[in-house]
Amino acid sequence: MEQSSTRVLLNAEPFGFGPTTAVASFFPYLRGRFSHIAYMGEGHTLDLQRSLAYDAIFDSSEMDEVALSQIFKEYEVFVTAMDFQMAEFAKRQGLRVVIYDALAWYWKKAPRIVMESDLYIAQNFFGVEEQVKGIPNANVVGAIVPDEVSVQGRKYVLINLGGLQNPMWSLGDAIAYAKLFSEVLMQIVPEGKVKIATSRAIAEALPGPVVTSYSREKMFELLGQTACAFMTPGLGNIYDSAVYNIPTVWLPPANDSQGRQVELLKINDMTDESVDWFDLAEVRLDYMESQHLILKQITDIVRAIGVSSAMQDVMKHVFSEAFSAIRDKETSKTNVLLQTFGTGGAEEVATLIYDHVTR
Repeated sequence: MEQSSTRVLLNAEPFGFGPTTAVASFFPYLRGRFSHIAYMGEGHTLDLQRSLAYDAIFDSSEMDEVALSQIFKEYEVFVTAMDFQMAEFAKRQGLRVVIYDALAWYWKKAPRIVMESDLYIAQNFFGVEEQVKGIPNANVVGAIVPDEVSVQGRKYVLINLGGLQNPMWSLGDAIAYAKLFSEVLMQIVPEGKVKIATSRAIAEALPGPVVTSYSREKMFELLGQTACAFMTPGLGNIYDSAVYNIPTVWLPPANDSQGRQVELLKINDMTDESVDWFDLAEVRLDYMESQHLILKQITDIVRAIGVSSAMQDVMKHVFSEAFSAIRDKETSKTNVLLQTFGTGGAEEVATLIYDHVTR
């Protein structure tokens, strides 16, 4: 394959961990196809990118439009995982815009820039094939997970707290969620068996040898050694659980899309165990409501449980029962997702981008 000299700038939305994880997953397949690839992002989206072989990395956290424009002048193609605002800016700067979207199933109406993009790539999930009809230059790919995985002795219980950070609640509230659940779950899991994965900022706030911000490569190693797990129900976590066939308890959603995703799994009998906020606080959330309302409700519940020993006792009881239900299982119901929606999406994304640029 001939290497393209087109200069490519990658980017991910700073909402949860899914967008930046997707970019870190398909970047290796792009690396050999382009002579120059850079990454531009802010906050926790940089965590997974710093260890990868980019030609340049730009932290846009404090940049104004003038500074951004100077960077964009050096590139011809902008590839973003769901940062639609930045995609609009790139389009105004005259770049070709490629959008990767893990939430195509979620939108009531596709964002305007999706319709104006030069290439649109949607990860498959419930309803995606129907949702992308009528979108120009649309393509649907399988899950952004490896086709084959290495399992090397399942010995750990993984607590995956990825996907907590987003602009709609403070880092302090995300840390409070992580602290609350990690402390309760570590009382349940046998000593020496637990591993906790989260973003760098949250890991720094939860010191201890079992709390780590993993690179994507190291995360694959850990998943291959995981016997069962507690995970936030982001789509990246859902597909990781599926491809590694890990019996999983889905934690209470940290935002509206997580809530809707786990409900879709339950409707289709693809969950092992799940815990919702109603189980812990008898507050029923409607995940079809606005993001702002859902985040406020979740924040209020986390704060309430954090100061109530009685509610924490309920948490411990609920999760003890859920752990008992999965700890001896060898497979996960979520694995059925792969038969429905396929794998190999990371390489498919890279091929679509290369073919688009070079044709």
